[in-house]
Amino acid sequence: MALENIDGNAFVAFTDIAGFKKMLINGNKAAEALNYFYNCGYDVLKDNLLVKGLFVSDSGILIVPCDSTYKMKLKDNLRALLKVIKELNMKMLDKNYMLTTSIAFGHFKYENRLEFPGISKDMMLGHAYLNAYLDNENKTNKLEPGQCRIVCDNDKAVDIEGIANEIEKEYVLKVVEEEKRIYFYWCLKNMNDVELLRTKYQSAKNSVYEKELEILKKFVGSRC
Repeated sequence: MALENIDGNAFVAFTDIAGFKKMLINGNKAAEALNYFYNCGYDVLKDNLLVKGLFVSDSGILIVPCDSTYKMKLKDNLRALLKVIKELNMKMLDKNYMLTTSIAFGHFKYENRLEFPGISKDMMLGHAYLNAYLDNENKTNKLEPGQCRIVCDNDKAVDIEGIANEIEKEYVLKVVEEEKRIYFYWCLKNMNDVELLRTKYQSAKNSVYEKELEILKKFVGSRC
């Protein structure tokens, strides 16, 4: 699906396949992941026409353009984007793939320029794309596999937290004010399960560390 030129305010999500670099060790596994990712993206977007998408390598950029009356429709726009993100994550999970996803709101420009064989000159600009990308790549507050969050920019006139609160009955959204982010728990139906999920997820991470530590200790001095 070709992406039309866009220049204006938009919700933009940057999503990529968690652990893809490790998959590259096995070329077949990486190729299978990409093929499935692209197919899932196509299937989800063809049924959600409000959301536009562009898939490059192991990443996808999902966009909901907002017209001049966008403040009247932001709730519907965010709802549409979250629906696509949930469906895409669920489809990927069916094949044991996980995504990390960051969402931002602001100006976004996409220009589909002329193409020549072997050369593509597409252009993406705007702080919505940049903020989503940088949040996804954030090393100090790293997204874990399967996580999705919305970046809140207090300098904007748009109240992202307020919009999220309006649709929290449909989607499980948790505001973390100290991070200036809203976490979207696409896999949950009930807000009461958020802390249980977070606890179990942290426990799983800790057990991986403990297992690695146990293995390492077994090998210490074994060759001395």
